[in-house]
Amino acid sequence: MSILYCLFIHFCYQNMSKRYHHCHILSKYNFLSFANFVDFQYVKLVFPCLYGLAPQPLFKYVQKPQSRSTRAASSGNCKVPFCKTSFAQSTFSVKGAKSSNTLPDHLESIADFHIFKKATKFWLVQQQILYVLMSSF
Repeated sequence: MSILYCLFIHFCYQNMSKRYHHCHILSKYNFLSFANFVDFQYVKLVFPCLYGLAPQPLFKYVQKPQSRSTRAASSGNCKVPFCKTSFAQSTFSVKGAKSSNTLPDHLESIADFHIFKKATKFWLVQQQILYVLMSSF
């Protein structure tokens, strides 16, 4: 997947001057960076698990905390399982929960999947543009 992404950026970057950075291409066409694209895919997979739309075997991988005594539980964050190895930290249950926990509250309250996808992608693109603008100073 990352090879295709790099080839796409290289194709778009061919006719540009050497000073033109790929972030300008991403912001011009409202594309997500590869890291944001992967986070977006994880969030899209977690959403059905939280709202009961996913197949039954997936429910055990994404869970909300049961108690309301901690700050994370009261904000509605997903429970991130503890993992010792780096291989275990790359699983769907860990990466999906972490990606879902980074979303702002107004996105977590959306119950319709299509509206959620559009709003999440828009938010990620805006965060990406802000990051590029802040890093250029």
